[in-house]
This record gives sequence, structure tokens and C-alpha cells, in this order.
Amino acid sequence: MYWNEICIETAPEKIEEATIFFYNLGILSLNIEDPNDIIEHQSEVRWDYIDEEILNRDMTRAFVKVYVEDDDEALAIISEGKSRGFNITLTRLKAEDWENGWKKYYKTFNITDDLVIVPAWEDYDKKEGEKVIVLDSGMAFGTGTHETTKMCVTMISEIVNGNTGKVLDIGTGSGILSIAAAMYGAKDITAIDIDPLAVKIAKENVMLNGKCDEIKVSEGDLLKTVSGKYDLIIANIVADIIKELIPHIRKYLNENGKFIISGIIKEREEEVHSFALENGFKVEKLDSQGGWSAMLLV
Repeated sequence: MYWNEICIETAPEKIEEATIFFYNLGILSLNIEDPNDIIEHQSEVRWDYIDEEILNRDMTRAFVKVYVEDDDEALAIISEGKSRGFNITLTRLKAEDWENGWKKYYKTFNITDDLVIVPAWEDYDKKEGEKVIVLDSGMAFGTGTHETTKMCVTMISEIVNGNTGKVLDIGTGSGILSIAAAMYGAKDITAIDIDPLAVKIAKENVMLNGKCDEIKVSEGDLLKTVSGKYDLIIANIVADIIKELIPHIRKYLNENGKFIISGIIKEREEEVHSFALENGFKVEKLDSQGGWSAMLLV
């Protein structure tokens, strides 16, 4: 089996432009290589498993990659990307080469003080008081190492408990945020993603962590398949799509419901903040890491 790796090379400050290009094509499962992540991550993990190619890379270049199985679809994306002026390339990969090659850079780490992310292929002895998520993210965005995911999980850890009602995770990717919510006590979680590959992987991760009773994963486009009201809604996407959601999200929130948003580049933080205020929300918490921002709206 082969996959077509489609890669946009860009400057770190233009990652969102590349991300939105893929999102507008209905592709939400992304592999983002941001040099700011390497700088941020250097103080948090052991570096004995990072090879010299990573350490010596050009820190002025970022890469946004997607993986497409259908050859015609891949060629159409390349054509569209070039017409938009992107530096976009196509590489054909054996699935096993990609799936095994990236794993050497993904190791066990703490995402919060008491929550540990463990890759499915690693052994880990759980310590007293720890919560452990076993994750095999495959090709779906959301290993937990990116700042946007970390900030969301931190907010989840601060507000979710056994009394939390219904939770909605929009654009679930690997399912990590839904699983984190379940680990902190949420019992009724709906996770949706437009990408069938992400849905498949999220379901597998939910099973790996024994959270099938708490989490229902389904295919859906933003709010189009959603009904009912929720106590917590999470959207770790990008600024433009978050701005699409904000005017409509209130009718899906219970009274005193909360809305976690992330995936916002720092340069657009004030824009999204102002837009949220204009639409009747209050920003209860704002966090920034590595050039990205997250907000808790109420």
C-alpha cells in the first residue's frame, strides 16, 4: 500500500495559510513541522533520540503535510496548491515506511503534571496518581506534542470532572482531547471529524484506552451533524474556522457552558478575541505557547 505525501514548505509565520488551504479542501488531518515546536520541546524531553538532521534543520522553514491514498486526488491538490502560489510537492511513500519511520521521534511525555501520553508501541510503568493515555496517532494530527493540543488538555484538566455533562470535540483528529476529557471524568463525549481516516484512528485510540462507553466517534463536518446542547465544546482547529463557529456555537451550549478554542496563531489572537467579545462571549482564560494561542470562552 502506498500513500501520497503532499507537502507545503512555508515560513513558520505562514503555517496557518497552508493549514487553511488543506482545510478548505476538506482535509483536517495534518502533520505540521514547526521549528518553534523544536525550540519549545527542547526543554521538555530527552534529546538522545533526536537525530542530527532534526537538530541541524533550517529553523526558518516549516512544513505542513497531508497524506492522500487516491492518486488523482493527490494530483488535483498539487495543481490547486500551485495555482495558489504554494511551494507544494508530492512524494509517494510506502505506508510501512512512513508509519514506522516517524515513531522514533515520538516518545512518552507528560502533557500535564498528572497526565502522561504513551505511544502505543512503548512500555510504561504507571506511577501512583498518574493518568495515562495510550496513543497511536497514525497519520492524524494530534499526538499531544503540539502547543495547541497541550493548551487544550491543560484547560480540560482544570474544568472537567465527574460532574461534567456532555462534551463535544470538533475536529477530533487522533481523539486525544476526547480521551483526555474522559480521563478527567467526563462520561458523555461526542467526537467528530470530517476525515474518515481520523475517525478510524480516533476510534482505535478510544478502544486502546478503554473509553468506548464514554466517547462516541463519528464522521461529521463541524456542526452539521450535531444536535442537542453541551456543557463543554472543544475546537482545536484554525482561526478562520473558529470564527465561523463562534456566531453559532451558543445554541449548542448549555447555560454556563464553556467553549475551548485553539489552533490560533499568535498574530491573530487579538482578532479572534475581539470577535468572540462581539458575539457575546467572555474570555475566561487566554494562554499562549510557541506562537500559538488558546482561549476558554464562556
